[in-house]
Formats: sequence, C-alpha cells, structure tokens
Amino acid sequence: TANSFDAEEWADLFFLAGAKFAGPVAEHHDGYAMWDSKLTPWNAKSTGPKRDIVGEMEKAIRKRDMKFITTFHHAKGGNFGEQAGKKQRQWHYYARQQYLKRNKPDHLDSEELQKLYGSMPRDMWLKMWNGKLAEVIDNYQPDMIWFDSWLDQIPESNRQEFVAYYLNAAKSWGKDVAITYKQEDLPATVGIVDFEKGRLDSLTPYSWLTDDTISAGSWTTTGSWSYTEELIVKSSKEILHTLIDIVSKNGQLLLNISPKASGIIPDEQQDTLLGIGKWLRANGEAIYGTRPYITYGEGPKRMASSGHFVEMNGQYNHENIRFTSKGETLYAIQMGWPGSKVETTITSLNEEVLGSKRIKRVSVIDSPETIYWELGDQGLKVTSPFKASNKVAIVYKIEFY
Repeated sequence: TANSFDAEEWADLFFLAGAKFAGPVAEHHDGYAMWDSKLTPWNAKSTGPKRDIVGEMEKAIRKRDMKFITTFHHAKGGNFGEQAGKKQRQWHYYARQQYLKRNKPDHLDSEELQKLYGSMPRDMWLKMWNGKLAEVIDNYQPDMIWFDSWLDQIPESNRQEFVAYYLNAAKSWGKDVAITYKQEDLPATVGIVDFEKGRLDSLTPYSWLTDDTISAGSWTTTGSWSYTEELIVKSSKEILHTLIDIVSKNGQLLLNISPKASGIIPDEQQDTLLGIGKWLRANGEAIYGTRPYITYGEGPKRMASSGHFVEMNGQYNHENIRFTSKGETLYAIQMGWPGSKVETTITSLNEEVLGSKRIKRVSVIDSPETIYWELGDQGLKVTSPFKASNKVAIVYKIEFY
C-alpha cells in the first residue's frame, strides 16, 4: 500500500544525490501500472496505494528542476512474441508460472486478468501496449522514456507508432525528449543505447546510457534490483568511480534504488546517495555539462568486459585517471587519494599531445592549496595537496590560454 511513500522526500533525496533526472518505473514486467490508468484496472490509483505514484513523482521532481524519466518494461508482458519472423510462445512471467504448474493458464476466461497477465489476443495486447505509453505521454510529459529489453518483441509498426506519437507530442510541447533502447531494438537515429549493469570500454562519438543498481552482485538475495532484507549496498565511492568512468567515455548513468514496499528508502541506500551528492557538490563541474577529451583516460585496465553486465578485475584507485573537458578547461580525475604531496605523471598530457596548447594554471578543485606542476616529455607532473579534500577522487583542473 506504500503507506510511507512521500514523493517530496524522495525528490529531495535525489536532488541531494546530485541527480539531474529521476523518475519511477512506470510499469515493470508484472503488468501493473504505477499511474492513474484508464486502460487497465491494475494500477496504483485504483488498487494498492490508491495513489497516482507517477503523477506525484512527476510534480515533486520537476519542482526541483530535474528532468522527469519514466521506465517501461511491459514489452515482455505479451502472450506471443514475434522475433526473426517466427512466432515464439512468450507467456508472461506469472502466467508462465501457472502454465508450468498446471500445464495450462487458468486465467484466460477473465477479461480483467487478461489485462494483468497479457494473455489476451495479440492484437488487443499490442493496442494496450501503445495505449499505456500514450497515457503517460499525455498526462505527465516525460522528458525521457526508457525501455528494458524485449522491445524487439513488439512489431516494428507499433514501435514506429510510439516514436511518432512521443516526438510529435514533444514538438507540440516545445521541448526536447529522449528515448532509450537496448541491443538493437530501435534505430540509433531515434534513441540512446543503454547497457544494463555495464558500460563501454572505449570513448564513443555517440552518447549512451548505463542502467545500474545500488546493490552489489546480480540477481541474488544480496544483489537485486528490488528490496530484500539481505541486500548488500554499494558504497558511494564505488558508484562515483563508475560514474566518472562512464562520463569520460561519453555516457551517462541511470542508477536504480530499491525502496521497501512501504515506500521507505532504507538508510543505507540514502547514505550512499548522499555520499554521491557530497562529492558532486564539490567536484560536479568536472562532470556536469562536460564533453569527453581526445582520450578517456589512462591507468591499469580494470574492466573484464564491455557492454552489458560488466565484471571488474579489481577496483579503481589513484593509478586510474579519467578526463573530461569544458571549453578551455580539461579535468583530470584521479580515482583515489595518492597520499600527501605525492607526484603523479599524467602521461596522456605530454608536450607532443598538447601541441601548441599552453597550460595557464593547474589546481585541485575543492582545495585551497597551490600545487606544484610541470609539463615535460613524459607528461604532466602534478603533486597532490598536503591535505585531501576527499579520498574518493581528486580533480585536477587544467586551464589553457
């Protein structure tokens, strides 16, 4: 019933975490709409909380000048999928459980349950798939619509219908919007590709997105997208290092949190988010509104793979440097505290690479100390401050004439 849910408190937390966009899962694989829907009785306004969760969050998030995102996972809900020209039986998760248990779905005779399980005729279900998206677009004007996998199970004509509806609506609103997709579910010309619990290991000319979760591990009791009592929560340091790596390669991060059914966000998750926000308030100029440099960074390779579900061979530390830029300023972000008055040579910034560019000043963001620096054949030598402004990541601000 979400008896303790408070959209204002959630939005405050996201704002303090340094987020620039936020929003709810509008509908997951379960066929349950978190908004005031006229298309399905299985919605948060009519049942359960009996509140328009999406609507309350939209108002609270926009009040704090953040972009509003809604995520959709409902492509997985249909009775049949169409992929590679074949009809493939794709019972919805809950319906599939019943099918395996009883060898037949027992809910097909109920029109109401068909809207929950997606077990209606395929053409009716596809009409509802588009209709739900249109409801959210019309009622909440999301700045971004994010899609989970299985969007390729939706016929191309329905995907085209959605894209046209959303982009034409945005044109009438007079604002820019974004659509995300996974794998090759949409053309790159209309959407932003998203990597689940992963990222790329190279700098790309195009923007991309990572969706990751605040818990460690994968789909286990200790690592889950949803709340479990055994959930192990990542530190703000680990998430910040991931964010810095992503931004240096032309990506962005969408971070999932795991509230309780009551609507409470557990203290441990709040502490992690607030730790992220603390670092971003001091060092955010090296993240917000930046563009990649000619190389994303340097240091020992930590990523064991690239794309979805990335694994790491150890954590980032002061040996890893990542770059971002803004105008005539370059930021070199050292992912860890090297120690007091320790010299680091940034080899990517040698005289040959910089060419005619001349360095005017090198400083450490959020530190009042003047640091020693020297440009040579081997690279830019910088000496860390005597006192650490933080031990998560030190940002060297390099200004050019």
